[in-house]
Amino acid sequence: MSPLPPLLPLPPYVKSLAVGAAMGFLFKEFLFSFSFCSGSSMYPTLALSGDVLFVEKIRLNQNPPLSKGEIITIRSPTTDSVLCKRILGLPGDVLLPGLNPGSFRTQILQIPEGMVWVEGDNKLTSTDSRHFGAIPLNLVRGRVLMRVWPPSRIRSFKPKPEGDDRNHQ
Repeated sequence: MSPLPPLLPLPPYVKSLAVGAAMGFLFKEFLFSFSFCSGSSMYPTLALSGDVLFVEKIRLNQNPPLSKGEIITIRSPTTDSVLCKRILGLPGDVLLPGLNPGSFRTQILQIPEGMVWVEGDNKLTSTDSRHFGAIPLNLVRGRVLMRVWPPSRIRSFKPKPEGDDRNHQ
């Protein structure tokens, strides 16, 4: 069996493109990304359409990874879509969830370890933990740091204080 012929050297731009693509992929998957959120569930904090959010992924595995009041992106537990919601309960918290639209029942519940309770700021239109329950932490995709588009609405996001339902623009 004869040896394979030597490979031709790659032009420098091909190496640069490959390194750049690899770095971009790692940056997007493990550090930061941009996310589009649309719909009325987080209105008025987020617009009905057109908001582009800068999302941090790097600190999700630190302890404690998340705080009440933060806006996060999650993989929906019922569909294959990405949702923007606010954390209202962390593992061990005892909550009296808000009423589901059209329901008059409430129940006290404790958030299990490894789960979080999320709701949209617009309670009347949001499909959230009141519908699908607490979600596993592995469905959390990232923490929303700031809105970067449109330019007239650029702002950073900090957790809302507990019990504060006002919109912090």
